[in-house]
Amino acid sequence: METQLSTQSVSFTPFGQTEELTITFQDVKDLIAVKTRQGKGPSNKDVNMFLHLCKASGLNPYVKDAYLVGYDSRDGAVFNIISSIKALEKRADAHPQFDGIESGLVVMSDDGDVRDIPGAMRLPNVKIIGGWARVWRKDHKFPHESRLELSVYSSGKSRWQADPAGMIVKCTKAAAYREAFPTELGGIYTDEEKDGMERQDIRQVDGRDVSPTSKPATPQPAPVASIAHDELLMLLEDAGISESRFVAWANAQPTSPPDGYASYLAIPEAKCGGLVKVWDKHSEGIASWVRNNFQGQQ
Repeated sequence: METQLSTQSVSFTPFGQTEELTITFQDVKDLIAVKTRQGKGPSNKDVNMFLHLCKASGLNPYVKDAYLVGYDSRDGAVFNIISSIKALEKRADAHPQFDGIESGLVVMSDDGDVRDIPGAMRLPNVKIIGGWARVWRKDHKFPHESRLELSVYSSGKSRWQADPAGMIVKCTKAAAYREAFPTELGGIYTDEEKDGMERQDIRQVDGRDVSPTSKPATPQPAPVASIAHDELLMLLEDAGISESRFVAWANAQPTSPPDGYASYLAIPEAKCGGLVKVWDKHSEGIASWVRNNFQGQQ
């Protein structure tokens, strides 16, 4: 049974705009969400998460900044929040630490030689096997790099058949942007990545693949972990913190209370009150969730 609606609407000023926008729960259900091929719609939780992400990231679904797209998985309907590569580019470009991006293709010649080439132009006598992208930040010594395999993301149909080079480069750029700016872009996926996510049954947890087919099934720590995770997402959003940053911190000290969380993330101490409470309430569950899904990942 669906839980009671927790968010009837959200109001915010979208990124780069001046007028306030209001999106209602029913707007998402009726106008924005794309149903699965079997005609299934999003759950209340899916809609709530979409509303909160749009508000937190300043995404305007009416100008195609974001979609809520569903597909049929072996476990039932799955809905992912999909954005556009332009939305990621605008946010990265406006960040004061953004220092440029370069991208291109990974190709293989007839004799098996593999090399990177810049841009997305298809060259004769080579096979496209993937894409690469590097995003530079002024405050980081090394670039944030993404390398993706074409066969994993391509459906071989429609846009992927007509322009595989352009599509895989857009996917790698999106992944590199998320890696470079996890607080601002974590959890935002692009339309170009949608086909690959559906084919792999990828579930969104801030850019990390936690799909049921990606690794052997293991006993989950949860209901405690899942309850903690849901509560945690709302608290992190209120504090303006991405889930990936919490994971990086929790992975480093997964059994300690978040004493130094404010200083680690450079946020006001008052914003951490809720995090301390949820940690005290569900510390073992959260630690297990971090270990099972994110061990060793930063």
